[in-house]
Amino acid sequence: MALIVEQYVGDRGIQLGREQLLRKFSFGTNWQRIRCGIRCAASGLYTFNSGFNGPIMGISTGSQGELSVGVTDCIFYSFMGGNAMTFSGVTPNFYYDIGATFTNVCYQRVGSSNSNSAGFTTSRACLSANPYALRTFFAVDITKGAVGAGTYTLNVYCQINTQITTDYTHAAFITAMTTDGTPTNTTNVGNGSAYCGLRTVKDWNNMFVGYRNFSPALTIFDMAVTRYS
Repeated sequence: MALIVEQYVGDRGIQLGREQLLRKFSFGTNWQRIRCGIRCAASGLYTFNSGFNGPIMGISTGSQGELSVGVTDCIFYSFMGGNAMTFSGVTPNFYYDIGATFTNVCYQRVGSSNSNSAGFTTSRACLSANPYALRTFFAVDITKGAVGAGTYTLNVYCQINTQITTDYTHAAFITAMTTDGTPTNTTNVGNGSAYCGLRTVKDWNNMFVGYRNFSPALTIFDMAVTRYS
């Protein structure tokens, strides 16, 4: 069950543990290019082994994300891939670091079938381990392209190891979500054509954030989608 938590007085967030959070687009399927973003942090010291450890972000047809059964259609990206993550930093700026650059993949899921697109290079994506002092920004830009085509365009933004110790405030999040281009204090860690050939209707109308770990929990402080066209 997702819980509403208050890490700061007056600053509430939604806490996930092997769950997903969906947000319906106010504009439905009437879009060509959007940005989906979150501001988040994991809670406390923990050892992450290999697997989908960090936040997973995507869009879907209807209210079914990548953890759902019988998905109509969703496309998604795992920021940390299948890499182990190391607890790093000094008080109070603790964070998780994958420790290396790697080639990541994005996915499409239809029903119970997954496809993937390789070739998205991620440069040491990091995730805050202290929700009381440090919040992390993640975002994807998605350009839908022509309905019926088996590809779309993906751009990925996150804070890497040289950027992670700067707290991403709510004001910085709003600016990042309303200003085109690479947001301040983030890196465009991957961009290019991605596969969606399992289903090419492209009637995606929800944003979702997935998280596959029970512990530590992931707290979402902000979640938004911006329509550019």
